[in-house]
Amino acid sequence: MEAYVLFAGAPDQGILYVSQVFLEAAMEEGWRAVCISSSSQGQVLQCLMVISDAPLAPTPHSPPDVIVLASREAAEMLEYSVKPGGLLIMNASQVRRPPRRHDVDVVMAPTEPDGGEKDPVRASVILLGALVSLTGWISPESVATILQKSCKDKALCEAFRRGVSYVETIGGMMESRPISTGIWE
Repeated sequence: MEAYVLFAGAPDQGILYVSQVFLEAAMEEGWRAVCISSSSQGQVLQCLMVISDAPLAPTPHSPPDVIVLASREAAEMLEYSVKPGGLLIMNASQVRRPPRRHDVDVVMAPTEPDGGEKDPVRASVILLGALVSLTGWISPESVATILQKSCKDKALCEAFRRGVSYVETIGGMMESRPISTGIWE
């Protein structure tokens, strides 16, 4: 299995941090994982990663299997970048419109704070929780361990659990409708 994952959002949303946590957790679980590009275009920071269970030979022009869009600007710029049959996870608190793609699975994950102040990095960590729960590629425990080691902010660990829990509340949507790319188990 080889999967391309793109995280994108505003520069203050911790996109590189969340991407690093994802890559580190994947490697802890035995995946080969690498960030193959990271770039900034205006108000959108992007990090394209690949994880694989075989030696990596990533193709930088391969469209992502999964895209996580943390900001409205990222959604406007990159929604059509995910390959048909892929997975699109969008920040419902930032992207306040219906998805435009109908040939992919779309999850609009809410990231509004629970009574606390807004924190764009926490919102991205919630989206990471949704990604981990939806794909099943990495265990939530591995990601939680990396979060605890890399940051002493307990709110980030709670934000991650919130993203995982959100997917659990929407049920087995992804299991009942497997993606045509063959990357879903």
